[in-house]
Amino acid sequence: MGEMRGLILMSLLLVAACGRAERPEPKREANVAPRPSVMVLAGDIVVINGEHIRLAGIVTPQPLPAARCWAEATAAKQVRLLVKSMTTDATDITVTRTGAKDPQGRTVAHVLLDGADLGDHLFSEGAAAKPADGEFRWCEPISQEREGAPNVLDLLTPMG
Repeated sequence: MGEMRGLILMSLLLVAACGRAERPEPKREANVAPRPSVMVLAGDIVVINGEHIRLAGIVTPQPLPAARCWAEATAAKQVRLLVKSMTTDATDITVTRTGAKDPQGRTVAHVLLDGADLGDHLFSEGAAAKPADGEFRWCEPISQEREGAPNVLDLLTPMG
């Protein structure tokens, strides 16, 4: 019986010794805010720290089921992947709210990635349009003369 107690005691000591060691918290610089969590829903819609945000001043191709043609749906997927890559690579993400809401109640804001406006970058890459009325018909022929149209030559080069 004493031998059994010794084995049980030894087993308990071994289990206690195998417990998880507490890891120290990673050190942060005093003035550095933690990086926000970002989820990309579409090229012009992101969720930052739980807040749904529509990028101000641009529109991107819409994904299915809102896409009006397969070309728009395919372009939407590519723009979403580009935005996801850009937000993942950014070290500083800043949201500047315009004070407006879109028809779905999302905050309209400029999102700055390392100081550069995400919407402006998407437009310069040919991945977004800047129409005056907030819509752009991605399935119609694109013309340089059309208000808000991206530069069609940008569409010939790989994004990123």
